[in-house]
Amino acid sequence: MNLQAELNRLETFFKTTPILIKEYKNSFMTVADIPKFINSQLVAAKGFSEKKDFNPPLARLQELEQAIINQIK
Repeated sequence: MNLQAELNRLETFFKTTPILIKEYKNSFMTVADIPKFINSQLVAAKGFSEKKDFNPPLARLQELEQAIINQIK
């Protein structure tokens, strides 16, 4: 996976997709300030090397993306 391409895709998605959910919950956290969460996780994800097998901030952003997609279906 090209990390920079995926981060660019996610940034575009979050900038262009309305976020209708008030808070985001998954099995281990609740996010009340979604825009702040997005920004902090993008910064954190950019700090990971592409050589790493797992990028937790990127995974959290992808999970949030799916939750937002599900809200608009």
